[in-house]
Amino acid sequence: YELNCFIQASIRDQVVEYLPYGVLIDDSSVQPVSPDSIFQIGSISKLLTSCIVFCLCKKGFIDLHYPYQVCNASDPRRFTLSELMQHRSGIINHIGYSGFNVNDLSKQLPDSLETEIWNHYYSGYQSIYHYCGINYRAIQRILEVQLQTSFEDLLCEMICDPLDLMHTTSCVSKLDKELTIEGCDQHGNKLEGGWNLFTGCEAAAGIWSSASDLCKLMKALLKSTNESESSSFNTTWRDLVNTKLSGRYRFGCFVINTQSCLRLGHSGRNPGYQSIFWFNPRNKTGVITLWNDDRINSEIEAAIVKHL
Repeated sequence: YELNCFIQASIRDQVVEYLPYGVLIDDSSVQPVSPDSIFQIGSISKLLTSCIVFCLCKKGFIDLHYPYQVCNASDPRRFTLSELMQHRSGIINHIGYSGFNVNDLSKQLPDSLETEIWNHYYSGYQSIYHYCGINYRAIQRILEVQLQTSFEDLLCEMICDPLDLMHTTSCVSKLDKELTIEGCDQHGNKLEGGWNLFTGCEAAAGIWSSASDLCKLMKALLKSTNESESSSFNTTWRDLVNTKLSGRYRFGCFVINTQSCLRLGHSGRNPGYQSIFWFNPRNKTGVITLWNDDRINSEIEAAIVKHL
């Protein structure tokens, strides 16, 4: 597919097979892409954010259905984490990347969260599904205010430490530059500053990870509830789909259920990167694909569906 860097991980019954392609080139060395190579995972970040929320809920630190304040004290609007995780908060119609011109990707200063909510909130649409990244930036604000800690620390404490994820972070300064894959534009040229985008919206689309780390997360989600109760990471796929409302989008993931296949997961797309995280809990199979090109590629998606 004329991609610079690509890694695919296939899981069946907890056994992983990796298919890497390409080389990571930096100023000092040339290395082959590996399971530990670090890519930006785009909107798969939302799935990880939902896992953080469930871990905190089970520990009793937050309430899934409590109406939390997001903006200032004089703003009467309140949002539940359940509404925000399902994109049913009434915040709608925000398309594009925070801090970038949607047409040419030129850098801009992103609006504040308060301004974005003010511009895109419509009370009549509360409880109606509208995919919108602002919801997950609002989740990040709620978590940081309620727990008086950073989203990066929550990511580390709730997911990375329990699952031993060595290459997952929302903090650019923590990245191992020797393992980091830089984003490429649609002509295959390195995206200037591509490794340093989206530092202001980590919960929505700014997490970095590797195929090996995401496999550990997928394996944990595929475990039964009984298996997970004995683990410090006790969120399973059933938590992510067990919503009061039906529809394809649940808590941080899409659900596609057909007679032949049940697919759960999310895909991601940021300038210079794409990612796919899909699994089938019925037969305990899964596929994770990361690559550094943001062109639409239907062949990759079709190949993954066949595997599941």
